[in-house]
Amino acid sequence: MVRALDEAAGRDLTDSDNLHQVRIAGKRLRYAMEILAPCFAPPFREQLYPAVEAMQEILGRANDSRFAIARLEELVGQIEKSRPAGWKRKQTALAHFSSFQQRRLAQERRRFERWYKNWQKSAAQEHSENFEKFAEHVIAVIHRHENHVKLHTDRPSTQ
Repeated sequence: MVRALDEAAGRDLTDSDNLHQVRIAGKRLRYAMEILAPCFAPPFREQLYPAVEAMQEILGRANDSRFAIARLEELVGQIEKSRPAGWKRKQTALAHFSSFQQRRLAQERRRFERWYKNWQKSAAQEHSENFEKFAEHVIAVIHRHENHVKLHTDRPSTQ
């Protein structure tokens, strides 16, 4: 999960699809943290989890802008075709809103890049690596349990 976040964050984040992949990796990390947080010491819950929450808020705003831009592009085409007479009045307002969303997307991308640099420098990185190892261990235990249950439920009855 942490590695997936690192891998996604290492891509070209000026591509909004790549930034969205970072958001997805971050969500997976956050959800796993929510489940496993009680297994860790307070610094994990008090430092690492809030940092990941902050990342999700940044990437959520970026994603909102990404979809607003796409939707605006669709609307512009529809308005041009369906109401050509009123298009000129709406064109300026839509252009301003689109420009705002473009700026906000770029701003949130830069904000994430700063967050990520701080994340890499902080003790959170060490905690996240410990979390990653623990999560892998928990997943392995779950898989062994599933295999054990399957082994015992797949056996023919001896009665």
